[in-house]
Amino acid sequence: MKIQNLTLNIGALIGGNYLVTVNYTAHFSAVERFLAQGGLTFHEDIALFSEDPGAVASLSTLMNPNNIPIPPGAGPVQVPRTLTKQVAQAVLQEDPNPPHEIFARVRVMPTPNALPLGDTSDSNTKGVL
Repeated sequence: MKIQNLTLNIGALIGGNYLVTVNYTAHFSAVERFLAQGGLTFHEDIALFSEDPGAVASLSTLMNPNNIPIPPGAGPVQVPRTLTKQVAQAVLQEDPNPPHEIFARVRVMPTPNALPLGDTSDSNTKGVL
């Protein structure tokens, strides 16, 4: 799984909020795509951070983490993603003086416990002494 074409756009300040848009393309291998058809789900975690120490905001905290829909089929696949969120000005003010250097980090990972479990009943055998 890899991420390409990551962009961050912070729109104009309107009513105390910035419109933050993160775009990227998630590339899934043929194996990941096959596993997704078997029930494995992948979710995205998007964080904003500043050049100054300390995180500014986590968009996945501000928005519920999203599962990424992977279309059925064979072979690798690219899934374009766009996430938009209004973020309060105070959240993005990491220091008192402009400019405010904001970066986005995207992580895509399998959702914990996402694969359906098969039959896990006990199997017994007899041993003779």
